Amino acid sequence: MKKTVLTRLVHSRVARHRSSGHSLWPAVVFLFGFTVLLIAICHYFLFPALEALKQATPDDKNKLRAWSALLMSVMLFILVAGLLMTVRIGRFFFPRPDVPRVHTKHVDAWAEAGKRLEVPPQNREERDENQV
Repeated sequence: MKKTVLTRLVHSRVARHRSSGHSLWPAVVFLFGFTVLLIAICHYFLFPALEALKQATPDDKNKLRAWSALLMSVMLFILVAGLLMTVRIGRFFFPRPDVPRVHTKHVDAWAEAGKRLEVPPQNREERDENQV
């Protein structure tokens, strides 16, 4: 009985997913930590910068804009790099080589039983009856 390509593909992906044993908890913990860091940065930098922006000169506004852009780019880099390391995105681009499958030799049970069968010698009378 041959399996179709689709059946083998589905079963191999299901087996690979089960055997990987990876959890989503590292990603959840990272996102929670990143959220706490983002709230802290908003509380200590962005909200005071918005208040200072109301009375700032054009030169001070440019400085605040530059610092905010730098802070945003650093935060986005931390978010993207952290997520890539947490969910191990490299496994999609550099998968581990599959081990070769072992092919099972299926032996015909009836042929094997016929090879092992010991036939007792027959008497003359039994031979004569079988030949008739």
